[in-house]
Amino acid sequence: MGILFLLQEFTLIGSAWSSLWAIIMGVAGIAFLWTYATDKAHWWAAIPGMTLLGLTATVLGDMFAFPGSDWLGSLFLAFIGAGFWLVYFRQPSFWWAIIPGGTLVTLGAVSGLENVAIPTESIFFLGLGITFGLAGVSPSQRVQDRLGLYPRRGADPFGLGPTHHHGHATDQLLAGSADHHRWLSHP
Repeated sequence: MGILFLLQEFTLIGSAWSSLWAIIMGVAGIAFLWTYATDKAHWWAAIPGMTLLGLTATVLGDMFAFPGSDWLGSLFLAFIGAGFWLVYFRQPSFWWAIIPGGTLVTLGAVSGLENVAIPTESIFFLGLGITFGLAGVSPSQRVQDRLGLYPRRGADPFGLGPTHHHGHATDQLLAGSADHHRWLSHP
């Protein structure tokens, strides 16, 4: 594969190789997902499998100029995030997979909506709030009580400071509940 990359970089081979790369990545992605599906011990295979399928979808979307091709980067991020969600669904004790899964899906949504008249900052903070909220209620008792507090502490100044936009859904999320100030002063 390294030789093909080198030949493609020096333009010694044509664009037909893009199709070959898409096929190679797609087959590799399916192989990883097959490994994930057939052996519970190989939970990790979901991450490269979904990443390669997302990359395949991105390459094919770019090659064939599908409608909505401006969403290809978002699609790629969502595929990577889906790989982490598959890990969590296979092993619920792996609560950590919620964080990259939710963050990547959130970044995909923000990236896709940046050309729409929606404040993407609100979507970003809402997505991260949901992500850490889900991590906080995961079955793992070690993190259930405290995980959501630390990102919330970091995000609270944004909700209370001069960049605070009144009227957005994230105002409520960032401003928090009645015990908001207790969380800031007592970990």
